[in-house]
Amino acid sequence: MLAIINDVLDFSKLEAGKLILESIPFPLRSTLDEVVTLLAHSSHDKGLELTLNIKSDVPDNVIGDPLRLQQIITNLVGNAIKFTENGNIDILVEKRALSNTKVQIEVQIRDTGIGIPERDQSRLFQAFRQADASISRRHGGTGLGLVITQKLVNEMGGDISFHSQPNRGSTFWFHINLDLNPNIIIEGPSTQCLAGKRLAYVEPNSAAAQCTLDILSETPLEVVYSPTFSALPPAHYDMMLLGIAVTFREPLTCNMSD
Repeated sequence: MLAIINDVLDFSKLEAGKLILESIPFPLRSTLDEVVTLLAHSSHDKGLELTLNIKSDVPDNVIGDPLRLQQIITNLVGNAIKFTENGNIDILVEKRALSNTKVQIEVQIRDTGIGIPERDQSRLFQAFRQADASISRRHGGTGLGLVITQKLVNEMGGDISFHSQPNRGSTFWFHINLDLNPNIIIEGPSTQCLAGKRLAYVEPNSAAAQCTLDILSETPLEVVYSPTFSALPPAHYDMMLLGIAVTFREPLTCNMSD
């Protein structure tokens, strides 16, 4: 009930032009990670894989409205979780344009859900409308989430669009403009201690694997990736990263040596 009231209030403010966005410094990565971590619980409850991939060239120290950005992500990813019964929900954040004072980022949310019929797509961003009347009965909601999301994105100087096919899933993407924070310059931790080390990485989910491999590519580690533990090439590894379940039908055996 509180969520419904908040949606109606936000919609009313946006329609009246009375919703004022904040302009404060915030760390982009931890802001996105925070909201995705909260959403991960409902995703994992349905057995869905939720991934967040922020490209390394996306600036982290920005100025804008972090809470409204989190609201946009919550609405889009929440919908993806709601209408996906199995598979993946993948979030990709990329730099679209960069100047001395501003950055434009693009966020893509891709799911493997029920999709949206073409006949219903034109009314998706209309207030109090959902693509199918049965959706409201089955999943609830006000029909305002996407409308509010679109208006917030527009207020941030951006735009939103989507592509969807029934039974094939949907991809929503939006871009927004953020100011760069010139007062903070943070150097990342040194990774030179990893030079010459070999890492074995096992992850059956291809989207999750790509996210992690992108991060690992920024280090001097030699990474050997395999989707399954059994297919991992036999070799000496200095460390292992296992993105697999902790329970196995067969015992997991590793030989450890100094």
